[in-house]
Amino acid sequence: MRQSSRILLVDDHPGVRRMICSLLQEAGYQQIDEAAEAQGALKLLETKPYDLVLIDAELPGISGIDLLKVIRGDARTQMLPVLLVTAQAGREQMIEAAKAGLNGYILKPFGVEDLKARIGRIQTRLATAA
Repeated sequence: MRQSSRILLVDDHPGVRRMICSLLQEAGYQQIDEAAEAQGALKLLETKPYDLVLIDAELPGISGIDLLKVIRGDARTQMLPVLLVTAQAGREQMIEAAKAGLNGYILKPFGVEDLKARIGRIQTRLATAA
């Protein structure tokens, strides 16, 4: 993924958003938009093109996996790479996410190298599939 890529970060905790934004910036990504919940994310997805979406699994209202399903159900965003950010990777949750079309996940807490590696794996898989 290019450093000029536009990334959407969806997390309901402002401190976590700040931390992840900081890690993304440290990794070289500068175009980062934020949403605190699924509805805000969907509004942004309607107005701007994104290259990657990072979604917290535990969002209020619509869960991260349910947001992923909405993204996959929309022809405009169905191919958009999605990385799930989670504090716990329960087997059932990961199976449901994989069935919904998740591109990858990362466990909290993580550092910049972990984040860069996860994004790189998604990019490699997408390039191989193309």
